[in-house]
Amino acid sequence: MRVFGFAGFSGSGKTTLIEKLVPLLVGRGLRVSLIKHAHHEFDVDRPGKDSYRHREAGCGEVLVSSSKASSASRFRSSKCIAPRAATRS
Repeated sequence: MRVFGFAGFSGSGKTTLIEKLVPLLVGRGLRVSLIKHAHHEFDVDRPGKDSYRHREAGCGEVLVSSSKASSASRFRSSKCIAPRAATRS
């Protein structure tokens, strides 16, 4: 297993970079999963949102987590097969 981390200010291009790297890694036969920390409330897998963009890039699993909630989704090609969400109290 290889682990890569990306950190930067909002709007610095992290998601765009990941969108370009994921297809290259998948094209080499690697399975790619992604964990994203959110500092705010978030919408999962909606067009334009990071989780959607990561899935479209080819991630097989996407986990988004914040201090208030988390959501994990597993994908087969472009279809979500096991979304889960939990809200923290």
